[in-house]
Amino acid sequence: MNCALATYLEVLIMIKEKDKYRLLIENLPDGFAYHKMVLDSSGKPLDYVFLEVNSSFETLTGLSRENIIGKKVTEVYSGIKSLGFDWIDIYGKVAATGQSIHFQQYFELAEYWYEITAYSDQPGYFAVVFHDITENKKAEEELRQREKNFFTLVENTPDMVVRFNLDLQHIYCNAAVEHQLGVPVHGFIGKTFLEIDGSPPEQLKSMHQLLQKALETGEEQQTEQSFPLPSGQKYFQTRIVSERDEKGRIESLLSVSRDITERKQAELLILVQRDLALAISFSHQLDKALSQCLDTMLQLSEMDCGGIYLIDQASGDLNLICHRNLSPAFIKSVSHYKADSTFARLVLQGKPLFTRYSDLFSPDEVNKAEKLLSFAILPLIFEQRVIGCINLASRKLEDVSQLNREMLKTAATLMGEGITRLKIEEELKETNQKLQKAIKNTIQAMALILKKRDPYTAGHQERVAELACAIAEEISLPKDKIEGLYMAGIIHDIGKINVPTEILSKPGRLSEIELSLIQTHPQVGSDILKEMELPGGVSAIVLQHHERMDGSGYPSGLSGDNILLEARILAVADVVEAMASHRPYRPALGIDKALEEISQNKDILYDPKVVDVCLRLFREKGFKFE
Repeated sequence: MNCALATYLEVLIMIKEKDKYRLLIENLPDGFAYHKMVLDSSGKPLDYVFLEVNSSFETLTGLSRENIIGKKVTEVYSGIKSLGFDWIDIYGKVAATGQSIHFQQYFELAEYWYEITAYSDQPGYFAVVFHDITENKKAEEELRQREKNFFTLVENTPDMVVRFNLDLQHIYCNAAVEHQLGVPVHGFIGKTFLEIDGSPPEQLKSMHQLLQKALETGEEQQTEQSFPLPSGQKYFQTRIVSERDEKGRIESLLSVSRDITERKQAELLILVQRDLALAISFSHQLDKALSQCLDTMLQLSEMDCGGIYLIDQASGDLNLICHRNLSPAFIKSVSHYKADSTFARLVLQGKPLFTRYSDLFSPDEVNKAEKLLSFAILPLIFEQRVIGCINLASRKLEDVSQLNREMLKTAATLMGEGITRLKIEEELKETNQKLQKAIKNTIQAMALILKKRDPYTAGHQERVAELACAIAEEISLPKDKIEGLYMAGIIHDIGKINVPTEILSKPGRLSEIELSLIQTHPQVGSDILKEMELPGGVSAIVLQHHERMDGSGYPSGLSGDNILLEARILAVADVVEAMASHRPYRPALGIDKALEEISQNKDILYDPKVVDVCLRLFREKGFKFE
């Protein structure tokens, strides 16, 4: 092959390789630009010229090829020399030395971040390959900002945030740890819970075991625990979660502990209020209610013994009403305090006191006190008046926690109000019983007066009342209505006091005028009883006891359900007793005739249900008038 031919083939191969290179560059996803440096007379870089760019360059920069090829960079970016980053000098070193560089840089003029590789294929020339990493940089910045915000949040949160390594040692504690526990953070770092001094070992052991479980299972753990701290008893709710690497392996544990002391205090107060309210509301006996209240107080206060005293309003002395977990000998020594005693004067000050038993009583009294340590005196107050006190003590606790102090104060206030209400209830109940007795005596006296005026009907009202109440019990009428029916029964004819005696005892047939006069007795009786304001609707029953189901009765001509049920019962009992007994104007007709009367007129004159019950009482249950 001659030389000319060989040279021609080499040229063809070079052209072909150059085309491949150009095709590769053109289809790169990254931007590509080829430049020639412009130097001054001393060889210092002054500028560089765009010789070639690919399509990705145009896309990434927004510059078109025809507008920049052959132009200097200072012509394309007029402000490039004023930037903090000296692009011309950096690229000048690459073109001069042939040493490639790789870096990331923010290009202010385009407001983009680029990852750039620059290299030189011959002196004075250099190529740049770059791609846009602006979104990545924004994501990194957002992540850094979030981490910064998270750290700020964690450091300023009131919750205690702690990170543990796989050996369960503390490797990070936020500021809340020191604030909540009163212990410098460095006292925890590098230690496990089992290596920390100053807290009860059972709580620390429990926390260590919870961390172990979280590490072994990978599952979230939760607990609520109380810690006795210098600032008082505190409750914390703790959540422990595992932190994992990109392969899902646990690399650390994170615990978040929240102070829930106030919530616990509120929960305890709710329990106290509920239990004391139940004890007082469902027991209408003062002694029983006090006993239940004392049990509740001991259960919720962590104290183990105590008693409740009430003040004798006459003498001012304090008397022990109920007690728990005290020996008979000790009870005897503290069962009564005179009004002028030191203890009574202390109680009458009306201020809660939490102290050691030995600080309050004499050595002799302390010796009798069965090793009591912490002691609480809580006056029971109602409307600014001390009515007694509750004493609580412990043989284990050196002091009463702040949490329990607040709970006990609230409980004592509730008890003062409840005890006073129960005492008032008992007094009202006693007064009511006396009033009821007086009413019954008055009713009996009225019945006796009528009996004296009308000896022929002696015992009639008592027997009517007896039968009426038997019917009422059979149909399960409420107790209060039966009592009202009884009172109405024994004085249902009290209105006849307005009828002359000669008419009441007249042996012959009554004239229309005399009959109309007698028929006024339900209204007269009702008017008399209405003034007495008797319970159970007595006056209305008396008014309606001569009304009939078909409206033929008197004084108002009421019918059906418009007549009180008690009045319908009384009407049947009245008819049966009257027919079965002797009257001045006729001999007794007998019980059979009386039962026949109500049976025949059932649902006409008399309530059918009442009649059926009355018949059953006599015929099946052997009822007889006394």
